[in-house]
Amino acid sequence: MLLEQLAELMRGSWQPSRQELENLVVRWPAEARAGAGALRGLLQERDEQARGRLARFEPLLADGNTVNGRAVFFSSKAACSICHSIGDAGGKVGPDLTKVGAIRSGRDILESVLFPSASLAQGYESYRVKIADGEELSGIIVRQTPDTVVLRSASGSEVQIWRSQVQEMDRAATSLMPEGLEQGMTPEEFRDLLAFLQSLN
Repeated sequence: MLLEQLAELMRGSWQPSRQELENLVVRWPAEARAGAGALRGLLQERDEQARGRLARFEPLLADGNTVNGRAVFFSSKAACSICHSIGDAGGKVGPDLTKVGAIRSGRDILESVLFPSASLAQGYESYRVKIADGEELSGIIVRQTPDTVVLRSASGSEVQIWRSQVQEMDRAATSLMPEGLEQGMTPEEFRDLLAFLQSLN
């Protein structure tokens, strides 16, 4: 059952590294570890697909228009600014991108757009919270006290939850940022967006 659930997650958007998977497997009972080869096979297949996808989009890292890319970033079509800020403009759900071009290579930026769950920035991990009435909430934890937890959802709204109401609180395996954002843009728009992000320093 556990192996099937993990395999389903890996076919979805959960992207553990090989080391993360091995660290997980080593804690399993011996009979469960015997079936872990299938997960390693899925991991290898996923990594090969990811390399192919990166290679397909890498040519878009050159020759973009930064002015047009800024317009794409702040457009409702790409919706990047709902979660990410540049300077004083934009949301606070994802990392601040004001200087992203100075600290991340173009390939790193491309990878973070294509595979947002591959590497979560510290402080922006998503949590799933189930409260006493059965409702489930998700978001990043922006504040905590001994009595409360404040979650910020993907829309940017914040909700305060009393710890006494919390039944379960787990770190999610995937980012709040969905995969496939590039599919909502033309190749030219994506090229321009990548150029804009690379220019931020």
